[in-house]
Amino acid sequence: MKMMWAVACAVGTPVWATTAFAAPLTYDAALKRAGDAPSLRGRDASVAAALSSAIAADRLPDPTLDFGIKDFPVTGADAGTLNRDNFTMRTIGISQQFTNPAKRHARAAMAAAGIGVADADRMIEARSVRLETAVAWIDLYYGQKRLALLKSLDASLDDLQKSPTALCCRYYATRTVTGVPISENRLRIAARILSSVI
Repeated sequence: MKMMWAVACAVGTPVWATTAFAAPLTYDAALKRAGDAPSLRGRDASVAAALSSAIAADRLPDPTLDFGIKDFPVTGADAGTLNRDNFTMRTIGISQQFTNPAKRHARAAMAAAGIGVADADRMIEARSVRLETAVAWIDLYYGQKRLALLKSLDASLDDLQKSPTALCCRYYATRTVTGVPISENRLRIAARILSSVI
């Protein structure tokens, strides 16, 4: 469970989604799950956005439908009518802007470079996620091994501390010639050192 917690934190997956697994997470499985990290899905979306913007980079702008009224009367006897005077003009038409081809090709090249940058960012993020996942898994693995070793050492030392010889040695080790416990002597020595330093 602790291994899944560390890997889930490194990958960015919710912890409650990882608690359904009963078996410990292996190194290869952790790296495989790292490939589905949310940050990588975000980078995939950036690549898709760069691809979709590159499609329109070399195209002409869309044609526009123009509709307009000029010199429309708003005051006087002809106010609000389109056909009483000869000055009101109506326009209806379609227009198309023609951008310089060199400028369009430059935009297309820039969009292609943007795709390359987005793809490189995604590859960098993928390697970073794999590295962080691997480090987290290795830290957890060796931390668990160290904890197991310390627990076994503690259990073996516990038997030694309970022996009569150890109890006798502990009793005499806390006393000095004057009968004052060592902890008080240590406090006096520390106070002298501090007073000489200050």
